[in-house]
Amino acid sequence: MMTTFDTDVTQKDSEDQIDTVAAVVPAPRTGAGRPTPKQRGLGLAAQFFLLAAALLALTLGLTVAVAAWRSAQVAEQTIREDLARVPEVWEGYSLSRSSAVLELAREPGTLAIFADEVDLSTRLSFAIEDAPQVLQEASTVFLFDRYSGVLARSDRPDGAGVGQPFAGVGWVASVLDTWQGTTAYIRERDSLAMVAAAPVIAGEGDGAQLQGVLAVTFPIGEASLAQLQTLTRGEVAIVADMARRGEAPQPALTATNPGADGVTLITALTNSPEAFDAVFLDGAVYGPVTLGAAANAREVLAVPIFNTSGESLAALLVARSRAEEMASFYAIRRGLVIAGAVMLLLSLPVSFLLGRRVAKPLQKLAQGAELIRDGRLDVELPESGSGEVGVLAGAFAAMVEELREKEALEQLVADMRSRSADTGSAETQAAPPPASVARDARLPALGEVFGDRYKIRSELGRGGMGVVFRASDLELEEDVALKVMRPEAFAEATDGVAKLKQEVRLARRISHPNVIRVHDLVEAGGLRCLSMEFVPGTTLLDVLKQHGGLRLAPGLQVAKQLCRGLTAVHSQGIVHRDLKPQNVMVLPNGVVKLMDFGVSSGLKGAGTTDEGVVVGTPAYMSPEQCRGLDLDFRSDLYSLGIVLWEMFAGKIPFSGSTVGSLIQQQLNTAAPPLRGARADIPTELEQVVMACLAKDPEHRPASASLVYQSLRDVLVTDW
Repeated sequence: MMTTFDTDVTQKDSEDQIDTVAAVVPAPRTGAGRPTPKQRGLGLAAQFFLLAAALLALTLGLTVAVAAWRSAQVAEQTIREDLARVPEVWEGYSLSRSSAVLELAREPGTLAIFADEVDLSTRLSFAIEDAPQVLQEASTVFLFDRYSGVLARSDRPDGAGVGQPFAGVGWVASVLDTWQGTTAYIRERDSLAMVAAAPVIAGEGDGAQLQGVLAVTFPIGEASLAQLQTLTRGEVAIVADMARRGEAPQPALTATNPGADGVTLITALTNSPEAFDAVFLDGAVYGPVTLGAAANAREVLAVPIFNTSGESLAALLVARSRAEEMASFYAIRRGLVIAGAVMLLLSLPVSFLLGRRVAKPLQKLAQGAELIRDGRLDVELPESGSGEVGVLAGAFAAMVEELREKEALEQLVADMRSRSADTGSAETQAAPPPASVARDARLPALGEVFGDRYKIRSELGRGGMGVVFRASDLELEEDVALKVMRPEAFAEATDGVAKLKQEVRLARRISHPNVIRVHDLVEAGGLRCLSMEFVPGTTLLDVLKQHGGLRLAPGLQVAKQLCRGLTAVHSQGIVHRDLKPQNVMVLPNGVVKLMDFGVSSGLKGAGTTDEGVVVGTPAYMSPEQCRGLDLDFRSDLYSLGIVLWEMFAGKIPFSGSTVGSLIQQQLNTAAPPLRGARADIPTELEQVVMACLAKDPEHRPASASLVYQSLRDVLVTDW
């Protein structure tokens, strides 16, 4: 097995070559250039209170409105359904009277009264006394012989009119002709009456003989209309046309049920020519329709009442008042309004208190945001609770924690840059080039324009594979890092060329704030180089050399940003394979960037190395990488664990005088506990680091994002 180790450099060098482009301490974020926004309008608690009150009032109003609409709808439907049954009710009322007369006509006693030998006094006694006892509400009882002559009538107790023929009266002639009962309506002076006539028949079948006719009138007055009122549940009135033949209609109110407003009913009818004509001229049922207005509005149905000639003699009016129908609902509505008003009054203080309770943590968050805007990160934030407010408070607290960690990291880098400036270090004062590089005159010199585009400004660092310069891109007018490769390492048809193209191909797929961008592969004058994003910072290696183990706050911030960068790299199916402090840049603004994809490969090992070739840095290589096996994301997590262990402990967990001893430790020796090297490390942080350092990839975290989530739960105690 062949082992190669990457000593390549990009924007990094030894501790005396820290970039000092802006060697000043960053100014605190005070937000002095922006005026502090003042609260306008009502506060959140007041808005919540008013909104709750408005919702309650709206709910009450909608409830009452919907109830009123639905009640009116139900009331109208009920009224119209009841009125639609009025013709049937009226017919039933008439039929009940006719049936009673028919039953009386079939009685043997009644048949005996029609015998020829019965005298007038016996017949008058029957008509005046006996028949009315059977037929309630009967007015006049008529007895006719088989030839239509009067035998007796109850309204003539003196016997006057006996023998008078009634053959010309329709309700008598019809019975004599058909031997069937009939009903008719007649006027009796100023009132209306119904006549029920029935045949009196002796014998049955072919031997049956008509003996005469029994006829009874029933006045349609208050008593009968009271019964109709019970059946129809409305006001009932009889309007008759009192005009004689050929005269103009003379509608008159002949009867109403007790308590009915007959005047209003007849007025409504006469004021509606369409209704009057339909009933009295066309003989049609009219309605139900709304007659009258406002409080007097009624649903009215008019049923024509015919005489024996088929002429409309009168009309039965049945009216239902909407106001009366809705009276019970109005009482319920008043109760709803009163109850709702009481509930509204009681809920207002509750809404106010609830609004204050909800708004209080949000107000504290707003105040905290103002303080953070002014650069103060030691703010008091509300405790995380349940619901969305709790989630917001927790996220806000996590954001403040991140800002404080980032501020600590910025201060650490600023201190380094300040000390570097005090000692007179500068980025242009690079160490003398190694002899192997110095002998190649084709490497660009300071001030030279490389490839007709890049003007070399300073040397940033050197390594086994080449030199990294800071250069000005004359076309884009921006600074870039130019990684110029040693000609002998990247000659045509060598692994070096394939490796260089691999770095460009993989790195260009990644765009993330925590990963340095690679722009392009440049060839000029027989040299190959990479143009990359220039970042004025220093490597994590230099930070660790100057500070040793980092405090928890800046260290956690570096760790989290590394996890975010690795997540972006892995999301593109790329395994970095050379994660180490030299390949991590720390910028003055606290941003951490991952770089150098020279030994990276696709997830399935589609790299540029041959099978069994080990590529990487032994002190940071995973066991499977040391064996030359195919790698996945978890190999980078092992390297991350080494970096984190070193970052907090100030040294690497494995050390040896030879490469072989380092590899043997990576393969066979468990990493020592982090708290053994530094006792103040939180247990949660140690667990995360040691999980990454598991020898078996199956026992490591499944992804960098999971490591990031675990690091977020570590509590910083060394502020």
